[in-house]
Amino acid sequence: MINSVEIGKNYAIRLLEFYGETKQNVNIIGVTNIGNVASNQDDYNIYQTYFAPIGLGMTSYYTAIHEDTKIYICKVISSLEPYELEDDKIFIPESLIDKNTSDELIKSLTFTFSISPVIRRFQSEEETGEFTREIEEKIKKRLHGIIEFSLIDSEVSSAYDEVYLENTDISLIEENRKKEYELFLQQRDKMLSTDKVKETAFTTSLTEMNRSKEQYDKALKELELEKQRYNGLCVSLQNKLNKLNND
Repeated sequence: MINSVEIGKNYAIRLLEFYGETKQNVNIIGVTNIGNVASNQDDYNIYQTYFAPIGLGMTSYYTAIHEDTKIYICKVISSLEPYELEDDKIFIPESLIDKNTSDELIKSLTFTFSISPVIRRFQSEEETGEFTREIEEKIKKRLHGIIEFSLIDSEVSSAYDEVYLENTDISLIEENRKKEYELFLQQRDKMLSTDKVKETAFTTSLTEMNRSKEQYDKALKELELEKQRYNGLCVSLQNKLNKLNND
């Protein structure tokens, strides 16, 4: 839905149902009136473009088009991805536009992320397929931890080509990968150990707080009992004094 049409913006313009309900992606480059368009009707004829093809006569034309009717000068968007405009201009009368079903085209960006090639050797096709499936699932899970990817159905695909390396080279690659993985495990274990210490300290503090609360509640209960005994004693003494005064 659009409230107005602005020069310089892109729109998916849909005509009213009465005028065929056709849709056109356009860039608005200017505004004119029917007088200027009619003076160049050999280049562009409003009636022949929008009315005659769907069987509408001149009465419908004059009902929709007046001297003060805005007519938008547009360039047709031939492609949205990539964004491309046609050279020729078209003219769209504002009175034919269905603003409830038309919409503005907003510039957005499509990102593609690349991962450097991973080189490793496998003993069988089965091992290769298992690795491919496993790595794709791991990537998907990690992507779903990022809000931009969790909102969509992330597509992850992989492909591989054969490459021949000297045994020394591939062995060095795998050895370095193993060292990196071992370093990762060490860092992870260190973090887990630190978290465990923090968790233990928190649990200990919480236990001590609960114990202190229990002692406080117990003392408060004993104080309440003492208060009740004191109030009872006061009532008893008052009754005795009242009795003495009455005698």
